Amino acid sequence: MKQIFINCEHLETRVAVVENGILEEYKIERNDERQIVGSVYKGRINNLAPSLQAAFIDIGLAKNAFSHYKDLVYYKTMFEERDGKITFAPKPEQNPDNQSDKPETQKGQNNQKSNQGNRNKGNQGNNNQQNRNKGNQQKPKAQSQPKAQPAPAKVEKVVEKQKGLFGKIKSIFSKPEEVVPEPKKPAPKPNQKNGNNNNATANRDRNNGNNNGGNNKNRNKKGGNQRPNHGGRRNNSINMVKAEDIPKLCPEGSDIIVQVEKGPIGTKGAKVTTKVEIPGHYLVLLPNSKTRGVSKRIEDKVERKRLQGILTKLDMPKNMGCICRTAGMGKKDKFFEMDMAMLLMQWEEMKSLINKKSPVCIYEEPSLLDRSLREFLTDDIDEIVVDSTEAYEHVLKATSRLSKEEGGRIKLYRGAEPMFKHYKLKRQVESISGRQVTLPSGGYLCIDETEALIAVDVNSGRSNKGKDHPETILNTNLETVDALARQLRLRNIGGLVVIDFIDMKSKKDQNQVYKNMLTALSKDRARTKIIPISRFGLMELTRQREHESLRDTMYEDCPYCKGKGLVKSATSVSVDVQRKIRSIIKKRKTDLSIRVIVHSSVLNRLREDDKEFLHEMERKLGGALSFRADDSLHIEETKIIDQGSGKEF
Repeated sequence: MKQIFINCEHLETRVAVVENGILEEYKIERNDERQIVGSVYKGRINNLAPSLQAAFIDIGLAKNAFSHYKDLVYYKTMFEERDGKITFAPKPEQNPDNQSDKPETQKGQNNQKSNQGNRNKGNQGNNNQQNRNKGNQQKPKAQSQPKAQPAPAKVEKVVEKQKGLFGKIKSIFSKPEEVVPEPKKPAPKPNQKNGNNNNATANRDRNNGNNNGGNNKNRNKKGGNQRPNHGGRRNNSINMVKAEDIPKLCPEGSDIIVQVEKGPIGTKGAKVTTKVEIPGHYLVLLPNSKTRGVSKRIEDKVERKRLQGILTKLDMPKNMGCICRTAGMGKKDKFFEMDMAMLLMQWEEMKSLINKKSPVCIYEEPSLLDRSLREFLTDDIDEIVVDSTEAYEHVLKATSRLSKEEGGRIKLYRGAEPMFKHYKLKRQVESISGRQVTLPSGGYLCIDETEALIAVDVNSGRSNKGKDHPETILNTNLETVDALARQLRLRNIGGLVVIDFIDMKSKKDQNQVYKNMLTALSKDRARTKIIPISRFGLMELTRQREHESLRDTMYEDCPYCKGKGLVKSATSVSVDVQRKIRSIIKKRKTDLSIRVIVHSSVLNRLREDDKEFLHEMERKLGGALSFRADDSLHIEETKIIDQGSGKEF
């Protein structure tokens, strides 16, 4: 049985997903905190750091957001509206494809000359001057090119041949503006005279030792025959943008539309991207992409094909795309049409806020209650239990838009006992923050978090499950895989995770643990990447990190130890006290009467174990010492007071 428990209180909201009595997902959100991850902002570029290839953007938070240069190439500075559509393409004056509308310069002729050398099948090299001149004099539309696709009009313009050695060199090394994909053709026989095939020309020139043939051969080596494979991408001016072009396209002070993909963590600001995605229940709207795809988690080929057909028929702007989520498996067309209509309405609301002065939030990610229904409410959920009347009515209203049958699964909890305690979830929730995680066979894990790295140590403990020692080790490691995958989700920890498994000598056992880890993490909504077990018995994996971990959300550093988790021992504090007293007495020539105030645990050490050393210090250095206990002091804190003046040293 799979259930969703929603606990709504004045200060916080908690959501737990339970399967057969075991806590599988746990989310918490404070009601006074803004939901940043997933929200879309119109921000202003405050600083560009070319050495880091990063842009720092003001989106209205305490710290500037961070974005890579590679994310900025999708969009110049603001949304641009063309023909009533919102696009992310650069302006026409910055699109290389529009240069054909301007008067051709000598440089443009050189580039077209290079293109003509790569695509014009009538060019057989300088070894045949008459044929080349004839091919250059003919108009492209009049050329007869068997089995060749016609090139675009702008690249078929004929230019005069560059004269002189410099012109030849410049023509050879000029990069073409555009490359048109061509179908692969079988190489012609050596005795076949085909002036329309670059490969034939290169082979003939290679055999004859012709210099210009060598040039054609070099161009083929550098990808002359492979350029059509990526020529389609070159038509997209966005992919031609380089890192050094970013300061010109996105100067400091310009506005930009970004979406937060990782919230502020520790001392770091939020990470943003220009690839905006608006998630719904069944679909994800992609405003700046024309892709219509299906989630990779849907593996059934028949179902993928059916869903792809539904997406193709959806009525939506041509310049937008969408992705079908796993919740759409088995759903009919009407569910996707309804979800798409709601997403487009949301998009129209966002467009109405674009003209506001930056920084401004144009789309805010919904609360945890709505996100939980969007993420966790699937057909395999048997029951939804809510302990708040207001939240119960909200859930009923939200689910009724999806289907009228959803209301039967929702129940209102009216008991006097707290809901999590009644359903025996309180102890499971409290165990999430513990350092140790017990395994069913008696072994245990030790999980230690740092700012960017998670260390996991596996211990066999009292585990004795298995016929022999290697089998016991394997069983303990397999139990670790399932327990750790669950703990990563519950604790919401990410970054680099290093797992120190119990050493296994058998490669077969190591591969089995690795495969089980892949299967266990496939249920995780966060993106993960895993490296097989190394020769040191360590497995490394990375997990997507969007929010602070549950520990950072619920706890803060201890004001006593300042987050170290350690304090000095009484002996160490006693050494510090004696060192400080000796220094004070030596500086004063007259005898002093000193009172020392310490924690009671330190005072016991001074009176019992260090008594003789203190008396010896009084005889040698002079002065009188007295000690008092004060438990309100930190165990490492000491006060030394001059009894004559009452001043503290």
